[in-house]
Amino acid sequence: MFYTWLIFMPTYARLHHGQDPFSELTTSLIAQVYFLGAGRLGDRIGRRPMVITFGIAFVLLTIPIQGLADGSFGRLLLAMLASLTIMALLFGVNGAVWAEVFPTRVRAVGVAGPLSLATAIFGGTAPHINAALSQAGHQNWFLFYLIAVAAITLATGVLMKETKDSALIREN
Repeated sequence: MFYTWLIFMPTYARLHHGQDPFSELTTSLIAQVYFLGAGRLGDRIGRRPMVITFGIAFVLLTIPIQGLADGSFGRLLLAMLASLTIMALLFGVNGAVWAEVFPTRVRAVGVAGPLSLATAIFGGTAPHINAALSQAGHQNWFLFYLIAVAAITLATGVLMKETKDSALIREN
């Protein structure tokens, strides 16, 4: 979702709606600066509620957010800010969630391996899947792919244990 909304969306606006390159890159820059504030709520309200809220929001709002990106600077910026606001719910707690899954002695490799694999599978293939569907005349089908991934994240959030007030696992 990150690669789709932050990296591909400006290109989409240029290719499909004729947005000028300077405008598309400016929206991306503003959205990325905005995204820097992600994560403050994770320690206050907990990881689980944020993962669940992310899943619900992305399942319900992916199609309306996509509809905002019509080639105008303001609407593309609004679409990117809306999607990044939702992603901030997940990204703000992602590091803590991953770290809390593994004991200290294997934490780095435990996080790096699965996270890199998931990024390669979902992030790396997203532009290709999106482009292939678009070339086949099914641009909107990709949105359902994003919704399915968000639904998996939602299910994970529902099933995960809240760790907000738990100490990290330490081994002697």
